[in-house]
Amino acid sequence: MGFVKSFTSKVLAVARCRCFAHDQCFKNARRMLEESGINWEDELLELNQSYSVFGTSVMDNVFFYQDRFEILVDARGFKPEEIKCTVTPRSVEVLAQTENQIENAQRRMTLTRQYVLPKNASPENGTCCLSNEGIFLVTAPWA
Repeated sequence: MGFVKSFTSKVLAVARCRCFAHDQCFKNARRMLEESGINWEDELLELNQSYSVFGTSVMDNVFFYQDRFEILVDARGFKPEEIKCTVTPRSVEVLAQTENQIENAQRRMTLTRQYVLPKNASPENGTCCLSNEGIFLVTAPWA
């Protein structure tokens, strides 16, 4: 009988970070954007002025590196406690839901994203953070 690696998943705690431009948890993401020729400062300014998606070519994508993956998600309107991020060795699932009472109406927002990874990640070493601007980052190293 061969050894079968047990299936592991982990729900990651979502840390409340400061702004994307200055918080240390976004350092690698900022560097990746700069190396890709994307002026994230202009994109961030546009994000704050309108509801257009922050760098549509950048948000809601997975970036693969030799040692890790990173995912940037547009999660504006959500608080860290409203977001659930589950990482398995081969996938990431982001679920968020919020309800607000606005005058006489109930407003409900949901966010669902699922990403399949090309190789095994280490869920136990994954992290998530949410910037003041609503930029959500998920990262974990490869196993």
